[in-house]
Amino acid sequence: MSREEEQKALVDELAKIRQEITQVKKDITLANAEKEKAFKKKEEMHQHLVENVSTLKSSKDQRNSLTGEVRELKQKRRTLSEQIKKKIEEIKKYEQEYREACKKHNIKGDPAQLKKKIERLEFKIETEPGSFQAEQKLMKELKKLKKEFQEFSGVTTITTRISELSREIDKLKKESDDLFRKTQDRAKESQTHHEELLGSSKEIDELKNSMEESKNVFLEKKGRYNELNGRLKTLLDDMKKIRGQLDSSKKTHESKKNEIQKKKLKEKDIEVKEKIKKGKKLTTEDLLIFQQTSSEEKEV
Repeated sequence: MSREEEQKALVDELAKIRQEITQVKKDITLANAEKEKAFKKKEEMHQHLVENVSTLKSSKDQRNSLTGEVRELKQKRRTLSEQIKKKIEEIKKYEQEYREACKKHNIKGDPAQLKKKIERLEFKIETEPGSFQAEQKLMKELKKLKKEFQEFSGVTTITTRISELSREIDKLKKESDDLFRKTQDRAKESQTHHEELLGSSKEIDELKNSMEESKNVFLEKKGRYNELNGRLKTLLDDMKKIRGQLDSSKKTHESKKNEIQKKKLKEKDIEVKEKIKKGKKLTTEDLLIFQQTSSEEKEV
């Protein structure tokens, strides 16, 4: 292959590479935009996942806290139930003692009702004026009622204790009912957080799958971007190599051309000097050649 043919082949190859470089640069710009878009989506998915995990942890902590509170409330209510049960057993014991005492002393009626009758009768005697006979009749009735009430004196302590226990039981029952309502509220609230927890867990699983997909898309786009950059580097290296070959070929050609010119000039110089020796007439070209060779010899 001649030098001209080699030069043409290199120039054609260089043009082809330049064209491909232009296209690859466009592809790199597009690939980079797609890569950045995929990266942004991946990061958004990651942030969304982090937020959901944080919400999940918060719901889990609140649920566990409420579950622990429900457990404590139930334990307190069980303790109250035991106390109520013991006091009921104690009341039953006193009621049995009361019945036995009444039977032993042949006591009938209700001491509480009897006491109320006595108080009403005393109030009537003090506040309502009447005849002497009527007052004597009321006093006689009052004396009878007081005697009957005196018969209950042996069981008064028992009835008083029964009343005290009943009030204590009512108070404990009220506390137990309050605890029950509070337990129900906390249990309901705990269940709400538990359902939120299940929903968040499901959403997190879906997000993890979506994030894995977005990660794979990003890696694919990044791989394409890196591949194109690698191709661009190869093309730039090839272009540099061909330019080097063209420059080297040009220098070699110029060097050979200079050698030929020097050789021709030397041959002409010999011819001119021969003419001078023989006294022949010099042409304008001969004079120019003589001046040039003389100048080069002086420089040397």
